[in-house]
Amino acid sequence: QYQNAVDAKEAELSKLKGDLARLKEKSQEELTQIKNEMSESLAYADSEIQKRDAALQTKGELEAKLNAQLDQLKKDVAEAQAASDETTRSKSEEAKVLQDMVETLQKEVDKEVNLRTEVLKSKEALEATFQGKVSALQNEIDDA
Repeated sequence: QYQNAVDAKEAELSKLKGDLARLKEKSQEELTQIKNEMSESLAYADSEIQKRDAALQTKGELEAKLNAQLDQLKKDVAEAQAASDETTRSKSEEAKVLQDMVETLQKEVDKEVNLRTEVLKSKEALEATFQGKVSALQNEIDDA
């Protein structure tokens, strides 16, 4: 009876060892499957991270390039504005000089017109005086 109990315990122990071996093998398969899935997931995640890093690097390079172009455009606009301001100032000075010249010329023309008018009046007065003297002399000659 003792032997039967030992045999039953050994049979039960053998059965438990078999169950344990099957569970161990099943657990090992599941662990291997999980490792493979995790490796695939990690590889995919690493690939995505590399893609994003490349995209960020490209974005950063483009941003730097665009910022450099923007800075150059700002510089060009400032230079163009300065040149425009200088041209405007220069043209304004030229216009002022021309305006002054026109005013001077107008004054000279007005002065010339006034002089001609005075000369014409003087000439007419002299002509009238001479005409009067000529008439007076003519009358004297006619009376004599």
